[in-house]
Amino acid sequence: IPFKARVFVTDRFVSDVLEYVAGHAEKVMSATRGADAQVVAWGLDPAKAPAMGVRFDFDSRGTEPVLLEKLTPNAPRPEPTSRPKAVEGVRMPVYDRFKVTKTAPFPAAYVIPASETATVALLRKHGIIVERLTADSSGDAALFSVSKVAVAPRPFQGHRLVTLDGEFLLRREILLTGSFVVRTAQPLGILAFHMLEPESQDGVIAWGEMAAPTAGNECGVVKVMQPLTAATERVP
Repeated sequence: IPFKARVFVTDRFVSDVLEYVAGHAEKVMSATRGADAQVVAWGLDPAKAPAMGVRFDFDSRGTEPVLLEKLTPNAPRPEPTSRPKAVEGVRMPVYDRFKVTKTAPFPAAYVIPASETATVALLRKHGIIVERLTADSSGDAALFSVSKVAVAPRPFQGHRLVTLDGEFLLRREILLTGSFVVRTAQPLGILAFHMLEPESQDGVIAWGEMAAPTAGNECGVVKVMQPLTAATERVP
């Protein structure tokens, strides 16, 4: 498809989406408020929340005929913006979606060490509410024990993505004054989940925003599975 046509189609698509939202503002806002309320409810009672994906892979909708350009032997390669003059159909699997390959339970909150100020700054840039413990607290927590750390051999968007494998260990934990708390009972609770979950394919550890622990050690991010009642103050 010529470049000009691609730009035109994209412009029409974006314009149609904006026009639909403007014409159905009440319906869109109602759906948004409902989704926000659902996430807050899950954060207040994680036992009712579904397990959420942390690893994903490509998935196919099936095998379909796909048009491919048929080049004449020894003919000059056409310009990228030109329309193919001859095509042929080839049946191929169409990968146009993703499937979940690994899940993790949705917690009530994450507790982050006081030293992770850069991570907190990133969370705040995304609009996620962060608090700070004003007194020590104790409670049942899930800590991720790392058995394997894999670093991608090639960079992606300037980063070598990190993958952690291991298991969660449940134990009584002392949460220290100054530690940061991110509750999932907020409209962006699912975003917080994807950023802070240790095994997340798109989290702060995966992207190197938070240092990855070595194998045999525990991740600094602590999951709290019950609503946290500790004394906190909101981070501006």
